[in-house]
Amino acid sequence: MPPAVLVPGGAQPGPWPGDGTTGHPAAGGPWAGFPAASQPLPLWYPNNGFGTAALVVGVVAVLLSPSIVFGALLGVLAIGLGAAGRARVRHGTASNRGSATAGIALGGAGLLLSAGVLAFVALSLSGGTSLPTGPPDEDPGTYHATATHPHPPVPGGFGRASIRQR
Repeated sequence: MPPAVLVPGGAQPGPWPGDGTTGHPAAGGPWAGFPAASQPLPLWYPNNGFGTAALVVGVVAVLLSPSIVFGALLGVLAIGLGAAGRARVRHGTASNRGSATAGIALGGAGLLLSAGVLAFVALSLSGGTSLPTGPPDEDPGTYHATATHPHPPVPGGFGRASIRQR
């Protein structure tokens, strides 16, 4: 501690400026002038990495689902990360249940979209559907009428009003 310095009036200075002995009106040490903390600092910070990663990977899985492989792989990864994130929420070490759940949903959507694209590609490469089409007739543009009309049309006439009774 430095040697004491005499101040006019006989007051001795304290260890901190503003402690009331040097003529300063404020008291309180080196933190004088700062407001008191209203909330204590948290003892732990949530570990939200898995839930956030599930959400991001799920969005990318949906966007890449037309590529089949990337959409399916990222969809499975997003579902796994989302499940791990929800487990952390359940244990109290994370606080983003919504992000983890959205990651699971988007991962499932990416997986289903990839499966749909795969089914579409497989059907288009196999030549279409397996429904029976029957033997090909003549020219598909021809039409053969087999039904008879009770009143055959009159040449040059239109509708019932122009049909002559025989």
